[in-house]
Amino acid sequence: MYRIIKSECSGEIFTVTFHVHLPNFDQTGEPVVLGSCDELGNWNKTNKLEQPDPNEHPTYWRSKPIRFENMSEIKYKYAILFGGLSSHLNYEREGSEQDRTLDTTISDQYDIWLSNKKYFNIGDFAFVDVIYQSIDAKNYKVKIMEYESLLKNHGHHARNVANIEFIVNNLYASQTREKRLFLCVLLGYYIQQNYIIQLPQHFQSKDLLEALENISEETLPSNTLELMPAVLQSLVRHNAIYNSFTWIRIFKSARILDPQFSFVDSFLGIGYNNNNDLNNFFEVWNKSAKPYMKFIGEETYTRIARQRGKILLIAP
Repeated sequence: MYRIIKSECSGEIFTVTFHVHLPNFDQTGEPVVLGSCDELGNWNKTNKLEQPDPNEHPTYWRSKPIRFENMSEIKYKYAILFGGLSSHLNYEREGSEQDRTLDTTISDQYDIWLSNKKYFNIGDFAFVDVIYQSIDAKNYKVKIMEYESLLKNHGHHARNVANIEFIVNNLYASQTREKRLFLCVLLGYYIQQNYIIQLPQHFQSKDLLEALENISEETLPSNTLELMPAVLQSLVRHNAIYNSFTWIRIFKSARILDPQFSFVDSFLGIGYNNNNDLNNFFEVWNKSAKPYMKFIGEETYTRIARQRGKILLIAP
């Protein structure tokens, strides 16, 4: 959603930051964004772009936040400004039919330079990391929607970056629940794209399961809930295989994340062969899972009951 600053009779005022990957260009040039409204110079004046991290992402540039005073259709373009006695602009792909339209539903525009005859070939894609690093307790749902916008506009690039390695590496460093919830959504889209349920042995399934505990219907954007059954299946399977009991605590949240409790198939066949593990299993089960058995269908309940019996049989 866009950020409303205030409301005036002329319309709502909102801010937008432009993010763009640009090609390598002559050092005498200066990257800019301009467009069809006063705030973007009416195609005559430009807004300079800055380079946040030239070492890590040398092709990534962004504008300062720009305040717009109306919600009418706004066209814009990126260009390289060359100075000297006769300043001129080298636009991305020429022609008014190639003008971009500002998306006023989000406050961050993520674009890739449209190749022209002089500048092309951009191999970097920093936007997934830019979104991830900007997540906090207040904006994480907006950031999930921004990632979904990346999938819509730059799907191939976004999916290539938001792979299992990206999730694993950031999960190790993540300290907030909101970032872990974002990683749960990335995992959901990754599974959807690659049909992969099996997670690598070193994956920290415990951290993501804990992030999903005590979830409410408002915690995640509603359209992402369809991803969660597969996420739970992969996390529960991984967690149970490696003799952790965090997965048992997910039954409460499963009423929202996986109303059919399809994730229970992920722990069927898992067993514990020492008394300590068995005692821990039933202690956590009775506290965290048993109260929610009433929400489970008869067939699923029967399968769970049979599995608990098998666990008893293999105990020494």
